[in-house]
Amino acid sequence: MAFDYIITARKLSGGQFQAEPGTIKFVRVPKGSTSYDESNVVSRTTWVNDVVGLADGDENPLSISPRGDILVYVHGYNNSIANILERQRSLTTNLRAEAWKGIVVSFDWPSDNQLLGYFEDRDDGAAVAQYLVGTCLDIIVSQQKRNCLTNIHLLGHSAGAYVITKALDYSQNKGEYFKSDWRLGQVAFVSGDVSRNSFAATDQWMQVMNKRVMRLTNYFNPFDAALAVSNA
Repeated sequence: MAFDYIITARKLSGGQFQAEPGTIKFVRVPKGSTSYDESNVVSRTTWVNDVVGLADGDENPLSISPRGDILVYVHGYNNSIANILERQRSLTTNLRAEAWKGIVVSFDWPSDNQLLGYFEDRDDGAAVAQYLVGTCLDIIVSQQKRNCLTNIHLLGHSAGAYVITKALDYSQNKGEYFKSDWRLGQVAFVSGDVSRNSFAATDQWMQVMNKRVMRLTNYFNPFDAALAVSNA
């Protein structure tokens, strides 16, 4: 594979992506590059065709889908573009070592590279969750309407889990998505910045998750020092 694929919600200014919310862009980054900018932006159609083609071109007989798998990685707060590329590539390498044949892509939301920017990052995450619905979920819905059998999974780390929960919540407020019979494969949270109350069976968000997701896995540590900031 010659490229890494990313959907970014960062603001584009002067040809460079900033740590502020902007319109969704689809990015194709050459292997080995440690950053991306305006020159790496491609059309939505090109990006989707590339990613689906790569996923379906190496079908996994162990998958629950008869076609390929796409894992969308949603990072947490305090991440630079270089961090995101490094982690996406590490995920790909580690999953390949476990015989997983899918493709890993990232949803890059504006996250500062300073620890004290946590609360601003969290606000930005809530804002771009609506973009995740309006653009990315629209891809899933439209593809599944055309009987696309590619399986879509989500992995949310830290505040990335918060972005995912907000996006799923927003999806039920838009008529075209609420009425559509779309589904996600597996969703996993790692140190998810999500209230434990959100996992109650009666919680509105959990009801959405039960309706739209085939499996939810939540990895957490009740003594996580970083999440203590969120608890405070």
